[in-house]
Amino acid sequence: MGKASRLATAGVVALSLIVLAVAAPAWATTVSDRQVTPGVHERTIWDQTQVTIRKLPTTVNHYGTIHVELYFKNYAADLDLYVLNQDGDVVSDTGYLGSWLGWEAADVKVTDIAASPTTVGDTYYVVVVAFKGASEYFLWGYYPRLLDPEWSSDPAGAQNYYLEIYNYPLDGWAKITGPSLGTPYGFKPTSIGTVGTRLEWPADLASLTVKPDLSQGLMPAWFQQFVYSARKDYVVDEGTWAPPLHEEDPLDSGDDWYGLYDEFDTGELWDTVGWPQELMRYAPSLYMAYADPVLGPDGAPKTGRTTMGFKATLTWPENLWLRKVVKYSSYYKIYGAYSLDGARVPGGTKIYIERKTATRDWAVVKTVYTNDLGGWNVTLSPGVKWWVRARAAGNGAGGLVTEYSVSKVLYPL
Repeated sequence: MGKASRLATAGVVALSLIVLAVAAPAWATTVSDRQVTPGVHERTIWDQTQVTIRKLPTTVNHYGTIHVELYFKNYAADLDLYVLNQDGDVVSDTGYLGSWLGWEAADVKVTDIAASPTTVGDTYYVVVVAFKGASEYFLWGYYPRLLDPEWSSDPAGAQNYYLEIYNYPLDGWAKITGPSLGTPYGFKPTSIGTVGTRLEWPADLASLTVKPDLSQGLMPAWFQQFVYSARKDYVVDEGTWAPPLHEEDPLDSGDDWYGLYDEFDTGELWDTVGWPQELMRYAPSLYMAYADPVLGPDGAPKTGRTTMGFKATLTWPENLWLRKVVKYSSYYKIYGAYSLDGARVPGGTKIYIERKTATRDWAVVKTVYTNDLGGWNVTLSPGVKWWVRARAAGNGAGGLVTEYSVSKVLYPL
């Protein structure tokens, strides 16, 4: 995927700012939605996520299997489980997006011990990543230990070891919180074009600023980012603790930034990566935290629970934009705009307003026309619950023959 792609920033048409109160964590997610250029939707998310890293209480000084199981209460959440060796390298994982009814397991086959003498044993860590949602959890497992090094120090002996039981926490449940399950991480491109994902960290959520750690060469954490739908993964970025510099304008160093950037194109049929009107989900993941940001992965992992803020910027194609819905006492006022080929359509372009009910399929209820700036609006007064969307003729040349907006729900007044 392309790592350095300039995001267009001209011609801001509208900006809406929403602060989402998240029930589980003790912080709020700040979200803004706007069109940075005609036909390109931009969503900025200021949020934070967590990872927990626990060191096994004692070392592993005998060959055998390290086995760890993760149990979590919230089946809708997605927690990932990993085991690290003493160098902080992942030696076992459960795979991306992996969860099965609140349980995951990881195994590591120990066939070598780096410590000298081997009776000292090697250190291992257990990592729980809050990939999606929040949940209480606990860990259980076992690992091999010598019975009595003075009696027998052979790490491959068949009868000189036992299995040390591991439990965390010792009593009750621990808790971890990741990005929310729904809004604002779900989005729906409506047109053919490019979806872009940009991730920066660490961030201060109070001031909505990205801290200068990465630009100063510090390595506090390793982030990853993903975009997926019900059909497949699109962006699968393994990430890094030292992301590259992205230069937006060669003549202006003020807009340079460090972080992850990936992109993919939507398409009309099965021959391309994504389809317009397909619901997608973005998932930033705090994969690892480091005890010393100067050393990063050359030092030790940061044990305990780490919470880190981030700034995510998503862009996607949206030619027919249903910008906002305003509710009044006896009617709704809906505002939008229409663009083709990166420019607002001329005044007088026809926009069809369609509605669907629980018993009737989509049908046109009104026809409106764009103004000279490509904007449009409509007044509606539903007597039952409506799903509402806009429809217009596309250009058909490298784009869609028919363009649709996202749909919104209107309740009876």
